[in-house]
Amino acid sequence: MGPPAENCSRCLSMDLDWIEVSGAGTVISYATYHKAWNSAFELILPYTIAIVELDEGVRLLTDLVDVAAPEVGERVRVAFEPRDGGGVVPVFSRLGGLGDPR
Repeated sequence: MGPPAENCSRCLSMDLDWIEVSGAGTVISYATYHKAWNSAFELILPYTIAIVELDEGVRLLTDLVDVAAPEVGERVRVAFEPRDGGGVVPVFSRLGGLGDPR
C-alpha cells in the first residue's frame, strides 16, 4: 500500500475511504546521510530517512528524527513537523522518544 491515490493499486477500485491510523509503525529500511546530496538544500547533517510500515500496513518514506542509531525492526511513532509556507510533514521518532507520551 502507498500514499493517497485515486484508486486502489491492487484492484483499481475507486471506492476508497480515509481511515484513522494509530501512527505507530516499524522501521523496514533506512539510510543515514552524512553529506548533502545536493548543495542547493540546507540540511542538518547527519540525517536519516526510512521506510516505515504503519501497523495498518501502509508504508511511508519519511525522516527519522531523534534517532541516533536506528535499527531495522525498531518501533517508531509519527509526529508532525511544521514547514515554511504553513504545511506539515510526518516524521517518525522512537516509541518513548522525545514528544512521545508513552
